[in-house]
Amino acid sequence: MPLDIGEIKELTEVIFKAHLMRCADGGEEFDIYQNCGFVVVEGGAEYFFSCSRAVICTIVQLISLVFLTYEAMEDSEKGWCNISVWSSGEAFSMQRIAVFFYAAFLGSNFRTFMYSVNWKGCYPMLFYRKKVGWMNAAWIAYGYFMNVFVIMCTAVCTIAVMYSADDIIDIVLNSFALFFIHELDDYMMSLGDYGSIKWEYLGAYWMPEYRDQFQGDHDEEYQLKFELVDCDYYWVVRIVNLIVKFTNVVILIAPFFLFVCY
Repeated sequence: MPLDIGEIKELTEVIFKAHLMRCADGGEEFDIYQNCGFVVVEGGAEYFFSCSRAVICTIVQLISLVFLTYEAMEDSEKGWCNISVWSSGEAFSMQRIAVFFYAAFLGSNFRTFMYSVNWKGCYPMLFYRKKVGWMNAAWIAYGYFMNVFVIMCTAVCTIAVMYSADDIIDIVLNSFALFFIHELDDYMMSLGDYGSIKWEYLGAYWMPEYRDQFQGDHDEEYQLKFELVDCDYYWVVRIVNLIVKFTNVVILIAPFFLFVCY
């Protein structure tokens, strides 16, 4: 069973490298923002291309959330709260009850997404105030902020879309579309990106357990030194904590708001 990196008292090179290798082997937990933190070593066109993808990802995520929510709410005539339905005898319809439980289900998932970001890929180093010497910690901090911020925006937009929808099918389809948008930074990572992180940046070429998995020789002088140095981006964690608290309040209130006002 892999070590839960969130339970250790001190982040060491051995533990952190093992954690990153597990993420690279699994082909998950890294995103396009973290990739920029690695590719900074290359510099030049490769770094520019990677940063461009990250910037495009940010723009697409935010614009898509705004436009999808606007399109879903544009024709809605419910106002801020459709409280009049309670006098029409339809207050306890099956659709209203279904919306309540679906909102509670999505809320619990959004909460899980926010807390799971803490231990994805490189993000744990922000909590231990460390970084790998050659890594660009600014991109890691930016990626951590954007992940949680987009989850918050997705949660708020999902509630707005659910409220304005006329039937359950619209709610489910729009919710899946919003879910795809919030995962976009993960989907932009290719197998080549994971391969570069594993073999070149983390040095799998020079690890005994991986030597039989590739052909050719790789000069050890090109191996990057994996050494943790002090790097304090904990102020980003504090900002993210405020976002998490706000989102927790929103997803706690949302099912009851939808039950009363839908």
